[in-house]
Amino acid sequence: MYDSLHFQPVPQPSCISCPISVLRHPILCKAVRKMAEKGAAASSSPLDSFVNRFKIDKMSGRMMKYPYTLSAKIAQFPYGYYIKNQWVFRYYAIALVVCAPVFSWIQKQTNSPANVELWKKKRAAEH
Repeated sequence: MYDSLHFQPVPQPSCISCPISVLRHPILCKAVRKMAEKGAAASSSPLDSFVNRFKIDKMSGRMMKYPYTLSAKIAQFPYGYYIKNQWVFRYYAIALVVCAPVFSWIQKQTNSPANVELWKKKRAAEH
């Protein structure tokens, strides 16, 4: 195959199975291959894939023996472990999904014009 602008041969891709190799981009082909390797190593659980999104590939510099500052403590906290192994995080998300519509309904009922008028009458009767 020849390049249409310069009439020079286009180099063959390094990865034939890569879908981007059709575009003849060896750098993108390597990136797709790396992403496929990471995806193959990840587990099939949606929670694991969510936790793996936030993992840092490389740390810059050395890790502290003891994180003195608040930002260092936040950076070194094992969020992935706690999200996977603690029941609180799972049930918090479930409770949020279940309770949000109930709280929304209560809010609409209490702030409805009929209810506001009813409470104005009650307050007027008290005073």
